[in-house]
Amino acid sequence: MTKKAFEPAPAGKAAAPAKAAKGAPPVEVKEVAGPSKTDIMTAEVLSYLELIQNGQKEMIQKALDTMNLWIPNEQEEIELELNVELWCRLGRLALAQNTNAQFKIALYCADAALKNADSKAKQK
Repeated sequence: MTKKAFEPAPAGKAAAPAKAAKGAPPVEVKEVAGPSKTDIMTAEVLSYLELIQNGQKEMIQKALDTMNLWIPNEQEEIELELNVELWCRLGRLALAQNTNAQFKIALYCADAALKNADSKAKQK
């Protein structure tokens, strides 16, 4: 006769927590924290910037849309600096395209970077 070490819970029901042995201290279960919203947005924009540098110019609009969704925490100086840096990189890549539409995007990126930098300056 074999014993199963683990038996999955029936569908729709959660598995019962493991019981500690007598006299053993209770086991603390810590939830693993996933990446923050800032980490996700940064990774997404950096991947777009890499694709733009490798010749996929249509990614400029996707990167712009993603950056517009990201509102940095004004209390976090590192997050503000990162946001400004990404806006600047995106603007430089748009500027390198040498078209009027991309020049407008580059100006928009510069404006967004200055607004976020202004938030940082107000804190000091």
